[in-house]
Amino acid sequence: MEVLVTQVHHTENLEFHRPLRPGDRLTVKGHVAAILPHRAGTRVVIRFAALDEAHEPVFTEHIGA
Repeated sequence: MEVLVTQVHHTENLEFHRPLRPGDRLTVKGHVAAILPHRAGTRVVIRFAALDEAHEPVFTEHIGA
């Protein structure tokens, strides 16, 4: 947690697999996808996957900081 509050948002990629619908109940899971060197320090990429109640993907997001 200590590192998360010091991060600066750097990149974002959001891919929708289907439109969001009213009443959707989503589960979002995330994990560290990459830790890379960067000229300003270290770049961390976190991948979030949102699934609907049928466990089908709704969107995938990669955030770099």
